[in-house]
Amino acid sequence: MGPGMGDSSREAKEVLVLMAVGMREHWKVPISFHLTRGANADQQKVLIMAAIEELQEQNVEVKVVTFDGAATNVSTAQKLGCSYEKDIYYFQYRDREIYVKLDAFHMLKVLRYEVYYSLSKSASNHLTLHLTMFQWAFSEPKLYLPNFVI
Repeated sequence: MGPGMGDSSREAKEVLVLMAVGMREHWKVPISFHLTRGANADQQKVLIMAAIEELQEQNVEVKVVTFDGAATNVSTAQKLGCSYEKDIYYFQYRDREIYVKLDAFHMLKVLRYEVYYSLSKSASNHLTLHLTMFQWAFSEPKLYLPNFVI
């Protein structure tokens, strides 16, 4: 995953990609990728903070960190300083706030895939679990925000 980020001798099963996306212009650039067997919240926090530092050095101001509602990502947001229970959807970076948003559209895409998978494999328990998780992820009104800033 990177310097001091884990065992490099094990076979990777996933790729964690960090991307920079324009807010006022239409562009998207992958800035790093990490082959993993599953990154935990502490590792993701280190990688996000390193990416923010590097972008800052290049005069790119990060305003929002966005990811889907996976449990590890919610834990990462909490480790960054967010508290969804206290309606704190940002963390402090130097002298400013960086907001964290869960990507509703990505979660809908995952749900669509899971419904298709569940119906094609007749795995009703799998479908019920994901529908319950999806309902929980959207129980807070502030999480209905789309993945863009006006």
